[in-house]
Amino acid sequence: MNIGITEMHSILGKNSVDVKSLTNNVEYQQTMKKNGLQSVCTDNECLIHSLIDNIISQFVSKPDLIILAHSLPYLLGSTNWNTYKRNIPVINMSGIPCCILHQAIDSAVKYIESGHYQHVLVIGADKCYIDYERLFFGTAMSDCVIGLMVENNAKRNIIRGTKVNTFIIASNGVYSSPESTAKFRAGNPTFVRNVLLDCLKEQNYSLNDLDYIVCHTSNRGIWDQVSQLSRYPREKFLDSNIIKTGHMNSNDSFYHYFDFVDRGILKEGQLAALINPGFGGSQGCTLLMP
Repeated sequence: MNIGITEMHSILGKNSVDVKSLTNNVEYQQTMKKNGLQSVCTDNECLIHSLIDNIISQFVSKPDLIILAHSLPYLLGSTNWNTYKRNIPVINMSGIPCCILHQAIDSAVKYIESGHYQHVLVIGADKCYIDYERLFFGTAMSDCVIGLMVENNAKRNIIRGTKVNTFIIASNGVYSSPESTAKFRAGNPTFVRNVLLDCLKEQNYSLNDLDYIVCHTSNRGIWDQVSQLSRYPREKFLDSNIIKTGHMNSNDSFYHYFDFVDRGILKEGQLAALINPGFGGSQGCTLLMP
């Protein structure tokens, strides 16, 4: 089976906003600049359900299953978007923030391998409605919805493997104790390296087979550390888009992957690892061949 992503569509917030306008806290502004951010894409007025419907309407192929991956509690159990009118089953998948789209891709592949479904539309959806909610852990969040049609007999964007590791240290997110937060930050680069190596090993690859790493764009500092730990060249970590998108939960590595493919940076036949570490102790990695 050559299971891959045959079609992709995405929507970012329509407004490009300088991150300095999101907060008057000069120290936080400096932290964001240090982490590589300049602007984010926002649309506080648009409803997430409208963005999801918009994405679904852009696909040529009709899915026989939709997996909605997000970190928004109010989407769980929601039944007011048009997909339900089309008699398409929908799985809501949440949790493991910043890694959930990797889990959804893995589930899509398994459904296709089992023969239960043939055309699985994976949707990553996350957004804010108030600007101050965009600010956390020294970064800022863009609004983003991305749709990925996963099918068999794909000719490009072949999924070579997915791995999600979870070892929770800071279990309460931004409200975790300072001790837990510090412990997580100290171990996070090692956790990220481990999920990369685990994912490669499971598919009989090594770092020598890897052409690029497409980074979760929360901040650039972590990738400096992962590069040193893994002894993998820093210039092969593709994180340049952070300057204009900032943090996009687990959607960003997939969004950036297709951007780098369109720009010719990622080429046919190469192997790319898309990686998202999630705060608290989860890490996701997906191997794709353009």
